[in-house]
Amino acid sequence: MNAYQTYFKDRSPFYSTFPIREQAPKGNDWDFKLSHIYTITLLNFNMNEEAFDKEEIRHHVQLCDTATHKVFYDKLEFIYVEIAKFDKTLEELETLYDKWLYALKNLYKLTQRARKSCAIRFSTVSLRKQRSPSLPRRK
Repeated sequence: MNAYQTYFKDRSPFYSTFPIREQAPKGNDWDFKLSHIYTITLLNFNMNEEAFDKEEIRHHVQLCDTATHKVFYDKLEFIYVEIAKFDKTLEELETLYDKWLYALKNLYKLTQRARKSCAIRFSTVSLRKQRSPSLPRRK
């Protein structure tokens, strides 16, 4: 696990501005209609963010009205995955999501293909079946 990165929360919106700015064509003929921007961060440290549930690994952040808690702008989303919190063993993996987290967390160890790790299989068929319900499908 790496050390906590100072100002990472500030860096996230900063990084999201690049794809936003790239959508603007040169000249004056633009209606300002933007495509969705997803900032997905795979963290090898715990953010220790007060707004996050400490028990959860994945956090989905959007701009919302603080009084109504309704989404104000649905085209800018931040997804933080605190991989450092994932602590399942190879034998405890149940879902495709578990397998991905395990592989990402242990990638540095997986230089040789061990017999046990052969049980982790990733296929597009499985991925379609286990799509995360909280993430919208691309149109």
